[in-house]
Amino acid sequence: SSGINAEWPLRPGDWGSNAHIGRANMDGSNMKKLVSNDPGKDAQIKWPNTIAIDRPNKNIYWMDSHLRDIECMNYTAGTRYSISSTPSLLGHAWRLRVFEDRIYWTDITYPAKTLSVNKFTGGDSIKHYVPKNAGMMNLRLFHEVLQPLSKNRCKNMDCSYLCLPKPISEGGAQCACPTGHELLYNNKTCTAS
Repeated sequence: SSGINAEWPLRPGDWGSNAHIGRANMDGSNMKKLVSNDPGKDAQIKWPNTIAIDRPNKNIYWMDSHLRDIECMNYTAGTRYSISSTPSLLGHAWRLRVFEDRIYWTDITYPAKTLSVNKFTGGDSIKHYVPKNAGMMNLRLFHEVLQPLSKNRCKNMDCSYLCLPKPISEGGAQCACPTGHELLYNNKTCTAS
């Protein structure tokens, strides 16, 4: 079964004709496009700038700064729909977050504001002002539902450089080396190549 969790980091893909949102294991294996420009379908994606996960509802949200649209997709069923496409409200998104019934974002067009809309309807827009000249671009929300507890799969790996969590079905974790190094036979120690 597929899902979005710490095992599947999301990332915006290319912009333009090959634009997509994908997921992969932290070592780059098992890459899968979740949202892309499918031939013969009306739904498009051009500049997916920022992504947010709504774990309780199994949705991913993204803002496309070219289309000036906030979209959502249920990552279990694959159902995709538009939340808001109000050009006066949607400029060039920088960070997007989802909490309870709201979508929050920062926008380089409005550096002294954080904006939000209802995540179900796209309505009830609110501009949250920040102190003048703050130039706020990043956005972080902290709540226990947004940071679920999980077991540290790397705790007992003893990797010499880096440990990458993987799905439990694929071993749970693996050691990795920086460029110019290779993993020795013990699969834990890196040496210069």
